[in-house]
Amino acid sequence: MTVTMRIFCLYCIFAITSLYGLQMAYGAETVIGSSLPDWSERSDEELFVMTVVQDRHVLSPGVVVYYDGTDLLLPLGEMAKVLEFSISVDPSTGTAQGWYFNSDHQFALDMRNNLVTVAGVEHKYDPAKVERHGSDIYIAASEWEQWFGILLTAEFQQQEIEIETSQPLPYEIRAEQEKRRSGISRYTDDGEEITYTEPPNDFFEWPFVDVSIFGSNSKSGSNEYSQVNQTATIAGVIGELDAEATMYRQKDNSRPDIRARVGRKSVAGDLLGPLNAHEYALGDIATPSIPLISDNVAGRGVLVSSYGLNELNQTNQITLRGNLAAGWEVELFRNEELLGFQTGQSVGGGRYEFQDVPTLFGLNVFRLVFYGPQGQMREQTEEYFVTTALSKPGETAFRLAVNQAETDLFSFEETGYNESVDAGKERVVFQMEHGLTDIVSVRGSFVSLHLDGERHDYVSTGVRTSLLGSLVNLDLGLDQSGGFAVGGTVQTSINSWSVTAEQNWFEDFVSEKSEDLSINGEAVFSETVLRLFGSVPGFGSSKRLPVSTRVSYQIGENGAWLTDLDGRISYYAYPLNFALESNNWIRSDGVSYSDLSLIGSTSGEVRLRGIVNFTPSEDRFFNYSSLYADWSFAQNSGLTGGVQYSNNETNTVLFSTGLYHNFEHFNLGTSFNMDTERNYGMSLSLSFSLGHDPMNDRIEMRGDQFARNSAIGAKVFLDKNNDGQFNLGDEPIENVGFSGGAVPDTVKTSKDGSAFIPGIAPYRRVNIEVNEKTLEDPSWLPADPPKHLYLRPGLTTDLYFPVVETGDVDGWVLIKGTEAKPASGIQLLIVNEKGDTVAQVESAFDGYYYAGDVPYGNYSIIVDPEQLEKLGYEMVGTQSIELNSDEPSLLDRNVEITAAQQ
Repeated sequence: MTVTMRIFCLYCIFAITSLYGLQMAYGAETVIGSSLPDWSERSDEELFVMTVVQDRHVLSPGVVVYYDGTDLLLPLGEMAKVLEFSISVDPSTGTAQGWYFNSDHQFALDMRNNLVTVAGVEHKYDPAKVERHGSDIYIAASEWEQWFGILLTAEFQQQEIEIETSQPLPYEIRAEQEKRRSGISRYTDDGEEITYTEPPNDFFEWPFVDVSIFGSNSKSGSNEYSQVNQTATIAGVIGELDAEATMYRQKDNSRPDIRARVGRKSVAGDLLGPLNAHEYALGDIATPSIPLISDNVAGRGVLVSSYGLNELNQTNQITLRGNLAAGWEVELFRNEELLGFQTGQSVGGGRYEFQDVPTLFGLNVFRLVFYGPQGQMREQTEEYFVTTALSKPGETAFRLAVNQAETDLFSFEETGYNESVDAGKERVVFQMEHGLTDIVSVRGSFVSLHLDGERHDYVSTGVRTSLLGSLVNLDLGLDQSGGFAVGGTVQTSINSWSVTAEQNWFEDFVSEKSEDLSINGEAVFSETVLRLFGSVPGFGSSKRLPVSTRVSYQIGENGAWLTDLDGRISYYAYPLNFALESNNWIRSDGVSYSDLSLIGSTSGEVRLRGIVNFTPSEDRFFNYSSLYADWSFAQNSGLTGGVQYSNNETNTVLFSTGLYHNFEHFNLGTSFNMDTERNYGMSLSLSFSLGHDPMNDRIEMRGDQFARNSAIGAKVFLDKNNDGQFNLGDEPIENVGFSGGAVPDTVKTSKDGSAFIPGIAPYRRVNIEVNEKTLEDPSWLPADPPKHLYLRPGLTTDLYFPVVETGDVDGWVLIKGTEAKPASGIQLLIVNEKGDTVAQVESAFDGYYYAGDVPYGNYSIIVDPEQLEKLGYEMVGTQSIELNSDEPSLLDRNVEITAAQQ
């Protein structure tokens, strides 16, 4: 088969896939009329678990919603419970009925006939805004506002849904009534207030340290080589600033290269006074990518930015870069789609760098999975959202970045680590964006950089708008020499398919972006790009397979053209994850290229990673393949093995094997390899991390790396005097676990009640609380609500978790008279000696009441004064109680009321 025919076949495969995807996107039909709509299915990429918040009060810690880039869909039944609406939902019949806010506001939904009744008024609704799922009926946010007068705003960066209502919710009415009383403690769950614990801003704190040493000795032919790679990272607080330094050294270099950075980040954007900066840094920083003009380039310099920490600089792509310790490898996933991997030799200089990774419209979860030489595996997740949300009207964001390209802070090479002609040259990038309206924002930039050894200055301007559910970017770039470039990008979602279309024109315009597009050395005049990402049904399986396709067409200034077609189909089902990727191009002069790669990995007790690469050429088809295995045969020990084949002049096959053990305080590994040419190599690796635990004032040594992350020093204790402080007489509690997504289930407190919890991602909201199920006594309860934190890297934040002993009390509420009668619906308050209400209960139909989970102490049981006054009653005496270890349960503590004296 000729090269042209092979490329044509690959074209057909991915063209069919793309057309099928578009059919899937446009071909969905909605059943209208008297038939019940079909069950709806949404992909995992559209699923979010969001916290529901009103005025900084948590109404629900987690509600499953769907967002496809256009509509936010919320579950009617679950949200009714959260908002305390009395609405019953039946997805099987597509109906719902009840009331909202109060019984005067009746509600009914009939999906069979597309009818909704709101406050007694019946009308039709758009069936595309209401979906029938197995667990609930999901309704678009626009309908929530129209039907219930509730405005729902999704803040994806904080994973929160903020609600605004036209009238008070039931819990707000209760809260207003309780203003005249003392504060209700954690034992009432109405509207838990969010309080963020900020780490201390000390002038200096002992840093965290990661150390990796990888030594090897190898023989190739008659030559023998020895090499020692060392990577050390130090992170902590110096002068109230977040500081980090990484040293990377090889034996053949006389001195190590050092990357360092000091600065601050703030989720709230309250840095540098009136600048309202989210971030500033000095040292190892990156100048951002600017449309039509510049790439994202790292180097030593200075950065100040008021853009949000997780806000994309360009909505259609992102660069992921970081340090890669000696002997480590990294895989990149986007929404569980395997995109690629890198080793320490892929970029060099102790870095990994995934340049210009395409983003999708909607949620982008980039997961970096790192594999260490001693069997370690750790993950780092970054989430970015591409939506139609723009800068708020009147708000301005800016970023200023100045650096020396590709140069470390202390670099002992004449050029940078990439040794390009422009390495070490100064780059200046200033950009800003201003919101004009809810759907229009304008932006501009100034860029000065070296290109092929010559200085170039650029200015650009652009507009970003939300149009028909799509995000549209238009940009104009001007070169100092008089050339110009015009470009536009449209990103949208069509029935779960992410679609991105780009068009760029370059007229005598030379930049980093235009040089990336040259055709056989000639400048490009026009570039058109279409990207699709979605999923197709699996073969013989109900699981859908992620599919992506990219087609580009370039026209050169001399009329030459080049067409590029790339495609990828992925599969993930625990423990298997693989991606089949094809890259193809053909030029107007008939020259073409095509290759096919299969990348895969597995999880579990035996982890496999491999790649196979093909090139359908006349002289060679099979290029390269590798397969590596990691077998954890014991809890902390494992064997590694691998085979690698290269289709070169000698058709070399390389075999490798290794052994590792992860000790409590460090990891140790060794390996040996030999190829079919009788070349061999052997290595020894060591890694460990150090961190200061201020809770116990000691240095913790662990095998897992955690220097760039945050840590929590937790103390769990039995609060004997209920003061919330750990003091004399309080007892530490052992073997207590914690709840919260960032805290591993395996973490337990030691004999002194403490736990050192490293490896928590910084600058993200962390929720942590005591796991009640791990408390040895069922009468013990956490005294505090969950703690919400934003942590800093290289720093341990101390948290105390008081646990209280609780008891219970019961009795009857009686109306005193000739014959005592039970009183139902009476609100009883249990008040401590400070006058604070710690529990609130209501008497049943027979006057019986029961109050549980009341901390030990002295209390008075009183009737709600407001209710007493309204009913025209008064209490007969006072019911005083004492709960303690001798009497944890009190029975028949009756409360009497009588008609008030006129």
